Amino acid sequence: MNVDASFVSIVAGLGLLTGACQVGEPTPGVGEQPVGQIAAAVASEAGSAALAIPAHRRCATNVLDGDVTVEDQAGLDALADVTEVTGTIRISELDITELGGFDCLIRVGGDLVIDDNEDLGSVSGFNRLRSVGGTLWITENEQLQSITGFPKLRHAGALSFESDGVPRVIDGFRKLRRVSGNVAFGGSNQEVYGFDKLEEIGGRLRAEEADEVSIYGMNNLSTVGGIDVGDLAEIHLPGLSNLETVTGSVTFADTHAVDTAGLSHLASIGGDLRFTEAKMDEATVAGFDALQTIGGSLLISETGPDVLDGFPALTTIGGSLELVDAEVIHIAGFPRLTAIGGRFLLNEFSLESLGGFDELEYVGADFVIEAMEDLTEFSGFDALTRVEGSFALLDDSGLVELAGLSSLSSIGGRLEILGNTSLQSLGMPSLDTLEGPSLLIAENSALSTCEAKALLSHLRAGGFTGTATIEDNGPCQ
Repeated sequence: MNVDASFVSIVAGLGLLTGACQVGEPTPGVGEQPVGQIAAAVASEAGSAALAIPAHRRCATNVLDGDVTVEDQAGLDALADVTEVTGTIRISELDITELGGFDCLIRVGGDLVIDDNEDLGSVSGFNRLRSVGGTLWITENEQLQSITGFPKLRHAGALSFESDGVPRVIDGFRKLRRVSGNVAFGGSNQEVYGFDKLEEIGGRLRAEEADEVSIYGMNNLSTVGGIDVGDLAEIHLPGLSNLETVTGSVTFADTHAVDTAGLSHLASIGGDLRFTEAKMDEATVAGFDALQTIGGSLLISETGPDVLDGFPALTTIGGSLELVDAEVIHIAGFPRLTAIGGRFLLNEFSLESLGGFDELEYVGADFVIEAMEDLTEFSGFDALTRVEGSFALLDDSGLVELAGLSSLSSIGGRLEILGNTSLQSLGMPSLDTLEGPSLLIAENSALSTCEAKALLSHLRAGGFTGTATIEDNGPCQ
């Protein structure tokens, strides 16, 4: 077919006009067909004389107000030319194997929900989508084994990837820079890649209810609002190697193998660091070499490494340090810790030796060691001068002496030393001030009663006026 020069010029002119019709340009008037479609039709008539116009150049500004629920293929087709939906898009329970056709969509003001599509095996076609104001939910799509197709997404309010028993690879978010809310993984085995430019998660990074979750592709992430890991067989975090700040808490719970080696640059946790029924992948805590401050508490219960020695840079714990029913047999890992704002608590586990607190000067609440039957050695607290609350050693039947409290000079609460049947010496030569209402030294059968009375006399001289009970200790020696 021959096409004269004037006709070709018309086609070319229409092509240039189409190029100007991008997002932000006025929508064609009522009753007008978008220029891109006119040009495409002319080009089709002209045959080889005109070039095909790319799909993304046919998108005039087309804003759809409100929420959209897609119930069939016709509903998907109706969104093909939409550039923005101000509300939520829900794509659910469709009989489709591939989700595509959103070549014009740039912005979703609310959530983008893709869930419960039993046969869905591929998500693609969101190649221009740059922003989701709410949550991008991709959940309960049983046949979906990989999630890609969002190559230009730069911001999302939150992300949720939960699957129903099918392993998944999550990839293809390589331009995403910030997520305002939570990012959640779980439901089955997942490997996470392709978040290479993600710098900040304003909410919490969550991994829950799966056999194994491995996060590889977040090496540019520097700040996250919190980390929650729970009900997993294994968690691996090598992709968090540049994470420096967690503004909230970090929790590992009900997880059989915790690999924290990827947290090697983490310097600050604003909230708690918790390990509850979470077994370390190694015999020691690894990955916290750069951690300097914990704004909340460090809590280890019903779990733990064999050796707790992985906090060489930690200087301050704003809350408490508590180990309860843990699986730790040796503590030696806090060489720079100077202050604990809350209480120091060791309770009912098989710790054999206690040390590694050579720089600790201050405990802001109670200091309690209770029911530690295997603890024989108490050392490494030579810098401790002040306990703001009570000081209590209770039912520590293996403890022989307090060799590590040479600098302790004042206790703000009670002094209770009770039921330590092997204790032979109090070992607090600098203790001058007891501000609490009572002193109790009792049922320590190997401890000289005279040593207990001598301590009471010294404290009375320093101004202690509370009640004192000294009974059922050993004979004077």
